[in-house]
Amino acid sequence: MLIYKALLAHGFANFKLEILEYCEPSKLIKREQYYIDFLIPEYNILKIAGSRLGSKHSEQAKARIKAGALGRSEEALAKNREHLKALNASQSQKNHLAKLNSSPDHIAIHAKPVILSNIDNGQSVEYRSMTQAANSFNLHTETIRRCIKANKLLLNKYKITYKNP
Repeated sequence: MLIYKALLAHGFANFKLEILEYCEPSKLIKREQYYIDFLIPEYNILKIAGSRLGSKHSEQAKARIKAGALGRSEEALAKNREHLKALNASQSQKNHLAKLNSSPDHIAIHAKPVILSNIDNGQSVEYRSMTQAANSFNLHTETIRRCIKANKLLLNKYKITYKNP
């Protein structure tokens, strides 16, 4: 949207599309991050390649997303559930997720380490990612994210914070 507005305001003639590098698909995220760090592009609102971390939807965008979700028909919802069920059951998807969750390069780029501190005994445990923390408690990653965002205790016992870089 930011680029679209800039194109309208400044005209198409004032912009160019340039391919900076050709690379293997397996190296795209790493190379994108390199160029984000090196060029510091004005119109690139995301600072971490391949991640929406740190981005925020406008209130207007949130309202449109919510309206679209609430307006879905039962038929559309059933179709989505069936698609996700088939996708998650496929061995190729399971292999893909296992590869992502075990790849040190992927984890280094995408994961944010978290620390869980037990308020009863003061002991802390560091996890390499919210996913790893969630898995250790048999919870969904979104549960961890919500606790951090709302500054609430997990299971009324653990304070969760991002590890400082």
